[in-house]
Amino acid sequence: MPNENQNLNTTDCQDQYFECTSECDPNDTKCTTECVTNLKECDVPTQEDIHTKQKEQYYESYKVDKESIISEMLVLTSLLDGKMERMETLNSQGKSSKVIRIEYDIKYNNT
Repeated sequence: MPNENQNLNTTDCQDQYFECTSECDPNDTKCTTECVTNLKECDVPTQEDIHTKQKEQYYESYKVDKESIISEMLVLTSLLDGKMERMETLNSQGKSSKVIRIEYDIKYNNT
């Protein structure tokens, strides 16, 4: 994540509006100073834009394929001495999904 000091070295795009230049000989009586008079468009990111970009970069750095995640879940399930079941569902409205069910700490009532 960028720290707050990173923005200190950047110039605001509107700073150029206040820049004036003069290239004249000191003895020239008809010397003119030129200043930027047309403010140019600039995109200043909002705090939300910055946060969204940071979040995308964070998740991109941890991108793992689904099978690797499921494999890790199998390992965790075995550490719990449990059972993992994978299913595919389809409801009457046409919604399909995949479901992972982990069952652990299984006890039977012997009455």
